Amino acid sequence: MTLIKILFLCTGNYYRSRMAEEIFNHLAAERRLSAQANSRGLLTSFAGSKNVGSFSPAALQVLSHYQIEPRRADEMPQRVTEQELHDAHWIIAMYQRQHAPMILAQFPEFKSKIKYWSIPDLDEMPASEAGELIYQQVADLVRQV
Repeated sequence: MTLIKILFLCTGNYYRSRMAEEIFNHLAAERRLSAQANSRGLLTSFAGSKNVGSFSPAALQVLSHYQIEPRRADEMPQRVTEQELHDAHWIIAMYQRQHAPMILAQFPEFKSKIKYWSIPDLDEMPASEAGELIYQQVADLVRQV
C-alpha cells in the first residue's frame, strides 16, 4: 500500500499549516489511512518573522479545542524544499492571495500541483474561525484519501 503524502504550506510554518498537518494526521490515524501530512513555510528566511518559538499558541489552543495532541509541537518551523514539493502527492497552500505569488516567485514549476484554500493569517481572521475552517477542510480532504 502506497503512503499518500500531503504537504500543507503557509508563510512561516508556525500557525495554519502546522494546524492542518496535526489535524490531518490525527484524523488519518483514526481512520487507519495510509496517508501522512507534513507542513512547511514559504518564507525564504524566518529571521525577523513574527514566529516566536516552535508552534503558535493560537494553533495549540485550536488543537486543544478538538482534543488533538500535537506530535511536532517542539519542532521549529521549517522552510519547504523543492524535493518536498516534488515528493508530495497533494500540496495545499493555506491562502491563495498570500501564497500564490510566493510559489510563482520561488517554485513556478510546481504552480499547477498546488491547491489553494482561503484561510488568512491572524491579522485577518481570529484563530477560532480559521481553526474551524481548517478542521472542516482537512476533514473533507481525509474523506477523499
